[in-house]
Amino acid sequence: QFIPFANQEDVLVFEQGQNTCKSYLGYIGGRQPVWISEGCSARDIAHEIMHALGFIHEQNRYDRDNYINVFWENINPKAKINFEKFSSNSMRVTGLSSFDFESIMIYPELMFSINGLPTIRSKLTEQVVFPSQALTQSDVERINKAYSQ
Repeated sequence: QFIPFANQEDVLVFEQGQNTCKSYLGYIGGRQPVWISEGCSARDIAHEIMHALGFIHEQNRYDRDNYINVFWENINPKAKINFEKFSSNSMRVTGLSSFDFESIMIYPELMFSINGLPTIRSKLTEQVVFPSQALTQSDVERINKAYSQ
């Protein structure tokens, strides 16, 4: 639950970013920064808040190979870490629902492409990777499952 700041010990603090939007993954405690630069959209900010809540990218899920192909040859070498699979232990929140092709937490198909070709693509013919501009129903359900009391 997000509440106004009243000198709590653990708090998300929105700070000026250096040409980036970023957050730590999950709870770290204390004054936890979420960095927001001038170019960050509302979608970008929501995405970073999701990271602070413990969400990983959909393309990092340990079960992602059931849903998408990753085209390593098309990914900028400096960005390949953004496509590595996480262990099932890091799926405490993300794993509360199945893979979401439209989640605010999935990259677009051309993200970090070095040649204009896809870096990820759906394995399912009836489903395309299409990141939402807002939280999806699945995103909201996962938040509610993880944080509702």
